[in-house]
Amino acid sequence: MVEHEQGVIGYAGLIQEYSWEFDEGYLRIQALVVDQAYRGQGVGKRLIAAIEDLAKQHDIKLIQVNSGNRAERLPAHAFYQNLGFDAYSIGFRKYLD
Repeated sequence: MVEHEQGVIGYAGLIQEYSWEFDEGYLRIQALVVDQAYRGQGVGKRLIAAIEDLAKQHDIKLIQVNSGNRAERLPAHAFYQNLGFDAYSIGFRKYLD
C-alpha cells in the first residue's frame, strides 16, 4: 500500500500459489491499483519493486499477473512490459446457466 497525505493512492494484493506448471511456487498479483490522479508518478513501479523484494526474500523466482485483453487494458499491459513482464497466455471462460 502507498499512502500520500493520509490517503491510500496505491494498493497491491498478492497471493503465493503452487501449480503443476512450475517447479516452484510463485506470487500472483491479484490486484494492483493506483489512484488515477497519481498514475505516471512511479507509484505502480514502487509497488512492483516491493513485490519483487518480497519474492526475493522468500526465494520465489516467478511473479504472475493477469490483465484482461480489452482495449482499455493496453496501458496496463505496457506498464507491465516496461517493467520486464512478458505476455505468455490467453485465458478462456464459459458461463453456465
